[in-house]
This record gives sequence, C-alpha cells and structure tokens, in this order.
Amino acid sequence: MKPNFNFKYYKEDKLILTLIVLYIFLEFIIGLIIILLEKNGLHYYRFYPATVLLAIIFGFANSNLHKVPTVWNFFMKIPLIKGIYEGSIMFIIDGKEIEKKCKMKIYQNASKIKVDTIFWNEDKKGNKIETSETISESSVEDLLKNERDNYELHFFYSNGGSLDSKIPIRMGYNVLKYDAETKIFKGIYFSRNSIAEGNGGKIKLVFKNKI
Repeated sequence: MKPNFNFKYYKEDKLILTLIVLYIFLEFIIGLIIILLEKNGLHYYRFYPATVLLAIIFGFANSNLHKVPTVWNFFMKIPLIKGIYEGSIMFIIDGKEIEKKCKMKIYQNASKIKVDTIFWNEDKKGNKIETSETISESSVEDLLKNERDNYELHFFYSNGGSLDSKIPIRMGYNVLKYDAETKIFKGIYFSRNSIAEGNGGKIKLVFKNKI
C-alpha cells in the first residue's frame, strides 16, 4: 500500500538525521523485544518491523505536525499557512474595474496543501448576493521561495461558475506572495472561462481564523 505522505517540504538535513536516529532506536528496541520473547520460549520471524514503524510514525507526523508549530518550524522549510483568509479580488471587464469579496481556506499538512476559495458580490448594504457566489478548488499546489527569498503560493484552480450561469465556468492559475509577519497574501491570478479568451486580476487576503 502506498504511503499517504511525502518529504517534499521537510528540511533535508533534519529529516536524514531523524531517520537515522529513529531507525537505530527502533532496531535497538526490537532487538530487546526479540531477546525477551526468546527467553520465554517464543520465536519471532523478523519482517523489517523498523521500516514499518517508521512509516507509521511519519504518517502520524504528516497529519499532526501542524498542531505543534515549534516542531513544525524545526522540521519544515515552509511556513505554516493553514487557516482562513479574507479579502477581495480586483479585475477589469469592458474597461470597468470590479471588486469582489473572497474567502480562502487553506488546508495543509506536512506534505500537501489544498486551497478552496469562495467569491461573491455584496449589495449597497454590504449583504452577500447569494446568486453571485462561486467556488474555486485547487488541483495542483506548491509553496516555494522565489529569488528574493519570499514565499509564494502557486496553484491551478477550477471554478464551477454561479448558480444562475451569469458567471461562467473557469480555470486558472494563482501566484500569491506571502508575508509571514502580517499573514497576508497578495498577488495575481489568471483565468480562462467558458465564454471568453481569458483575463486576470489582483488578490489581497488577510488571515482571520484557524481551521
């Protein structure tokens, strides 16, 4: 069975050292258990138990490392960005600048990032116009450092359009720079929809809540 994790975002030196230490420790413990079993007349047929235990340990770490930020920062080479962000997007259609509200939910573990974003318009009283709501889901994601050592969140997305079909189905790509101190995402997006050749705009999102 394939493991549900990878080591893409781990600091390589910390990962290698941890693997070596854990493997030696587990082999030592397993050796003691084998000796104890033999003293009691029991025989153990060895089948790489240390490797299996390592897979279990890292599988557990993959799903839970984000719960301990200090440990996360020690092992991971990317910041912990998991959470709910709110802000707006700006774009131009037919020469007119338009602004929409948006909320971005980032799901993150030690090996994977997923991004869901909701967009909507508001009326003059600031109330959400339900029929204007659209939802985007990411399909390919990456958090990396650019040449200036700033973090950028890159992801492809697909958007199903609005319920009344006035907003078409679209696909696109986001490049969002992340400020770790203020927890703000700023950047641009490109899109191609089902009725036009494509367009793009700017996005700004501020951290609001944990998930």
